[in-house]
Amino acid sequence: AAQQAHLLLSLAPLPRRVFATGGVELGLLRFALQHPVERIDLAIPDRRAFELARPFLADEDRAALEDPRVRLLFDDPRRALARGGETYDLVLLLEREPDTLLAARLSTVEFFRAAAARLDREDGVLVASLPVASAALAGETAGLGASLWGALREALPVAHAAPPPAALLVAGWSAQAATLDPGALAAR
Repeated sequence: AAQQAHLLLSLAPLPRRVFATGGVELGLLRFALQHPVERIDLAIPDRRAFELARPFLADEDRAALEDPRVRLLFDDPRRALARGGETYDLVLLLEREPDTLLAARLSTVEFFRAAAARLDREDGVLVASLPVASAALAGETAGLGASLWGALREALPVAHAAPPPAALLVAGWSAQAATLDPGALAAR
């Protein structure tokens, strides 16, 4: 979780305001808070399931959820982003494979456009997981990966795909912000 959190937070030049969905509260959050974030908005679509699982989280994860920089949004991620409001420096979409209609609605052009509308125009970066890549990017999974990348590319002018083991899609308004250049990421 530590390695993944530090990688994800380094994908934005200065991730002060972060929107995240997809299980960030399960290990990643405590390490994300080690970065100079001002606020992390966590979109959690199922409040009852979250409250049921919360007592079983590690003490460090429960403490991270109580950090004043963390805001829990018990709402559908689509609705939370589409509602409008201030911009984010980093949008993390770490959802599972879009293999059901419920999961797939978070990988459409419309959803990526709603997320793009909330990104800071100068330094904002959207990061989406590519969960099918852990198996193989061939055949049907290659088609799914290409479809996700294409939808993201429709919403934002810069888009990159990081191969496994990271298996991420990284996009933004600016090539300087949304980069996979090892030197730029190391400097961050």
